[in-house]
Amino acid sequence: TEPHNNVHDWVGDLFQPNNEDMGVLYAAGRDPIFYAHHANVDRMWYIYDNVLKRKNIEDPDWLNSSFIFFNEAARPVRVTVKDSTNLAKLGYTYPDLPLSWLDCKPKARRKGLNPTKSAPKASEVMPMQLEKPISFVVERPKKSRSGQEKAEAEEVLKIKGIEFDKGETVVFDVFVNEDDTSKCNPCKAESLGSFHTLAHGHGKKSTTSRSFAISEVLEELGADDFDSILVTLVPRRG
Repeated sequence: TEPHNNVHDWVGDLFQPNNEDMGVLYAAGRDPIFYAHHANVDRMWYIYDNVLKRKNIEDPDWLNSSFIFFNEAARPVRVTVKDSTNLAKLGYTYPDLPLSWLDCKPKARRKGLNPTKSAPKASEVMPMQLEKPISFVVERPKKSRSGQEKAEAEEVLKIKGIEFDKGETVVFDVFVNEDDTSKCNPCKAESLGSFHTLAHGHGKKSTTSRSFAISEVLEELGADDFDSILVTLVPRRG
């Protein structure tokens, strides 16, 4: 969600009531940059699928999820997710351009740091209301996996039961093995990414989860053989 929602949020106008136009879903389409932005998101999917040769989601519940749109004749049509996953069927593609950014991996601030001894376990602080940075320890199911095991299954950190108001933009960053919140930097390897929702323009309570891939991160941090990791959540908005 970071490449998509962050751009929406950054381009929105904070001086408008709801961060219009791009920063709120009901108004985003009024900004011409909306279409260039979504074309680039679609291009990143193309790179993921065709250049990186990664595996797409195969869950039928996801593939068969459907949405109602209005066609050029103003008639409602139902479109499923699987209708949009094959660009050849959609009749367009993207040129193969240099992708120098693929090799620009972030570096660790401090390798081999294992700051878990003084932090509480996740079960001791969860559930909680995220009003300030919080750190907690998460036990790993298995450490020092082989290369084949990593190729077959990515290790993920999953944060479940995230409750938020869909009428607001909500953002919090997630870091691993970073014990100094003043040093929490999204450009460093300790950053796993963000949970970032865009306001819908109306209030409604919602609950969701967010998963973060951590196999490569732990290798870069020199923490692949650790029994547990330190997770830090830093609220940004909402």
